[in-house]
Amino acid sequence: MTSTPVGTPEVPSRLLHGASLFTALAVVVLVRLIVLAVYGSEIPYWDQWDGMVVKLYKPAADETLAFADLFKPHNEHVIFFTRLTGLVLFWLNGAQFDNLVEACANIGLYTAVLALVAWPWFRGLSTGALFSGAVGLVMIGAIPYGWENLVSGVQNAFYFMVGWTALALLAVARARPGRWLPIAAALACTFLSLLTLASGCLAAPAVAGAALVAFRAGRIDRRQLVVLGSVLAALFALGIGLMAPAPHHGSMHPTTVAQFLAATRDTLSWPLPASWTIAALIWWPAAVSTLVALRRRMMTGTDLFYLGIAGWVLLQCLAIGYSRYAPGATLASRYTDVLVLGVAANLILALRHWQPAAMRTGAAVATGVYVILASATLFTALGIWGLHGITKLESLRQNQAAATTHLRHFLHGAGRSAFEQATPQQVGHPNKELVARALDDATVRSLLPMAIRLPLAVDWSGCALLVAPGAFPTTPAWPAGSLGTFAAGTGNAATGTCTSATLQSRSRYLRFPVAGYLGMPRLSLALKSDDGTMRTVETPPAHEAWIPLVVRPPSDAFAFVVSDDNPEYWFAFGAPVEQGRLSYATARLLDTLRDRTGWRGPSP
Repeated sequence: MTSTPVGTPEVPSRLLHGASLFTALAVVVLVRLIVLAVYGSEIPYWDQWDGMVVKLYKPAADETLAFADLFKPHNEHVIFFTRLTGLVLFWLNGAQFDNLVEACANIGLYTAVLALVAWPWFRGLSTGALFSGAVGLVMIGAIPYGWENLVSGVQNAFYFMVGWTALALLAVARARPGRWLPIAAALACTFLSLLTLASGCLAAPAVAGAALVAFRAGRIDRRQLVVLGSVLAALFALGIGLMAPAPHHGSMHPTTVAQFLAATRDTLSWPLPASWTIAALIWWPAAVSTLVALRRRMMTGTDLFYLGIAGWVLLQCLAIGYSRYAPGATLASRYTDVLVLGVAANLILALRHWQPAAMRTGAAVATGVYVILASATLFTALGIWGLHGITKLESLRQNQAAATTHLRHFLHGAGRSAFEQATPQQVGHPNKELVARALDDATVRSLLPMAIRLPLAVDWSGCALLVAPGAFPTTPAWPAGSLGTFAAGTGNAATGTCTSATLQSRSRYLRFPVAGYLGMPRLSLALKSDDGTMRTVETPPAHEAWIPLVVRPPSDAFAFVVSDDNPEYWFAFGAPVEQGRLSYATARLLDTLRDRTGWRGPSP
């Protein structure tokens, strides 16, 4: 039997830790999904047009994509894992792009990385601190300060970079003299971080610094340090070599030392107002921890891990200051998912060093005051950035809605004239001609998401039963056109059965609108496969309105069968649009969240 030393907080069971962490992460996932449901869009945006749709998904669909293409530079970066993940989702979705599918997958990736970074700290919390720890984790994970990464599928490179770097630092923290497996794991994860973003190369010096502290603390031996240092230096050089020149980003580099220092100050001070004093108040725990570790040659694995995280974020701040200087501009939100880890790591280091001293000296009240003030300041600042993010998300939502309209008009015959009055934000890319050329390509058209995808062309030749628009006059016109059994001269009187020509579709689902009284006796709409299998569309009457229906075709080759033997009623329908299985599941999930929460964002 063991006893808890006097003055040491009670440490609950691993099960309680796990349950608390799981609950906090579940809340994070739920909130991020709701934000995505309200503000997300399935259509491509910015880098997704040229970097993913044109250069990745189109050649994949054309069967011209080579494995080496996954390593080609995108601006300065090699985004191998972003491309690989996108390809897997693309094929699982029936070769259909959908940003919402990618963004949903990214929420899972983000949550896994957050759990990876938080667990070493979370598992050491006392029973009394578990609730406040879970609340803090929810605040960090749920507030949409990093809104760009949340709603854009292509932004997951930041999550991959954090994940591989965290795994490398964890491996060093678990290393022991003579144990080479953690050393190999650290080197492997550092290499993989090079395939995320250009700044992924900064994992190498961060891991090297952690290894030096680990050596001073006796956690690794000299041979391990030499091997780590040598290979990490080579990996850093490789990472620098992988960076491709991006001349169009040249204006983002500072031209003077003062500009570089100002940009670095801004990142070091985030999320608080830019000031060297603020930066010092945020980063002092990492500085003190480094000095203590080097002088006393003592450090736990958990402290080493968070010191490594802090050191890595510090390097990221320097890199952002050098490569993304924008005088007077607000820091781009995509970087904040990295910067928040530096703030959190410093707070954790402060608490881990202060708490033992407080227990020995009786300064528990001072510790409590520090925790309350530091946490309140941090979360208030994050909340302000979150409100700023919501404002930006609403603007993005309106621009993407406008882009959806312009893209539809282009595809339905307006061509380039559809873009004449549109801003780049209302097309989804700074180069409107690039988007136009992409939409001119038949392969690109075949992989577009449902929101802008052209419907299947259904041949109803010889069918006298169906007329256009085929709906009662008070029914709103369907924008893409419709057919139905209501005729202007005869009303509901037309009866009969029609079968369309055979269609081919590789999608698992078809979505189309229905109006009228389908569902009443002797009115039916069905899909028939070549072998005679019938799948009848089930729906309550829509009356003089349109309701969307989703149907699974019975096979890849099928025909529509329309039957109206009831002269008292009519029904009409629009042409079907293909929808992949992941798009269908994602749409159902996000629609359910919107309906259950009632949160649909501010009115445009």
